[in-house]
Amino acid sequence: MIVELKAPSCAIADKEISQIERYRKDIIESSAYPKDKVTYKIILISSHITDGAKIKLEGATTWLSEDDPFLYSTYTQHGYDIKLYVMDWEALIEKNKKKLAYLSESLPVKPEDVGEKFAREYPNLLDEKSRNRLNQRKLE
Repeated sequence: MIVELKAPSCAIADKEISQIERYRKDIIESSAYPKDKVTYKIILISSHITDGAKIKLEGATTWLSEDDPFLYSTYTQHGYDIKLYVMDWEALIEKNKKKLAYLSESLPVKPEDVGEKFAREYPNLLDEKSRNRLNQRKLE
C-alpha cells in the first residue's frame, strides 16, 4: 500500500493523479515487486480536488460508485492487481462517520465498569491500592 498525503495547500490536480499513475507504471515495470497473489493499493489524499481533476475522475466509471467509492483505476493484467484511489479528507471522513454510525447502532454494546471487569478477570492482581485507582472519580 502506498499512501500519498498531500499538504492541505496542495490540491489534487492532473499532476498529482499522473504521479500515482507513474507509481503504478513503476510497479509494473520493475521486477522487484511480486505480482502473484498481491494487491497493490495506491491512495492519494488531499483537502481539495480541482475541477479539472474532478472531470478526469468522473470519467472513470468506478469513482464515487457505491461498491468502492474512491477507486479511480484498476489494473488487472499480466498477474498484477493494482488499484488507484483518489479522495479528499471531507469525503473520507464522511464515509467513515456513516460506517461508524451504522456499527454503533447495530453492535450490541453495553457499558461496563472498568473496576468491576478488572476485578472479575484479574482478582489476583488487585490489592487495596490498585483497587482505588480503578474506581471512577468525578473530575472537578
